[in-house]
Amino acid sequence: MTDANLEQMKKELDAGADVSYTDNLQATIEGLSEIRTIDKLGGKAVRDAQLDDQTSKVVLTLWGEQAENAQEGPVSIKYAYLKRDAQKGYVLNVQKRGSITYGTQQTEQAKIPHTPSAPIVPTTPTTERSRPIGHVKVGRIEATIWAKTLPQFNNREVRSVTVKRRYIDARNEWHDTNWFQRRDIPDLIVALQKAYERVATIKED
Repeated sequence: MTDANLEQMKKELDAGADVSYTDNLQATIEGLSEIRTIDKLGGKAVRDAQLDDQTSKVVLTLWGEQAENAQEGPVSIKYAYLKRDAQKGYVLNVQKRGSITYGTQQTEQAKIPHTPSAPIVPTTPTTERSRPIGHVKVGRIEATIWAKTLPQFNNREVRSVTVKRRYIDARNEWHDTNWFQRRDIPDLIVALQKAYERVATIKED
């Protein structure tokens, strides 16, 4: 067992391993699902989190007090293992002897790729241009409307929308995520509806 990052652990599973372990992982929780209880386990609390260590993203499943005390932001995870799940994909679980510490700084360990990267080959700059032409804010939800010019289609301009949620971590620093909690859905619907109405009033060339 080593201080493997998420990308290394995923590749170990892809190579045929049933499970991949790490002793120490520095990452960031970018979003949390609502807490649910498992009746067969005596009403034990469980919730999922979106975990990012700057090499990859996985689902982190939290149980009991870890689920109840979970918060978004930097974390240090001791003794965890990664497995595949038919529905969730790659899922990280903390071992019984493991722990999660919140509010820690990420270290360089999580940022260093474990394989040499390919040389950067210069490419011809694209002539497509995307630019924001409007924003819709509802609560913590922000929808951005974009316009892109497509030279290959006689400079036709098309519109698209991206959505993000703002959150504040344990160090009172603001971040963006595309992971939405159940309580965000009403604002998400309103923001998307307003963005649609705004896009619909703009005639595409």
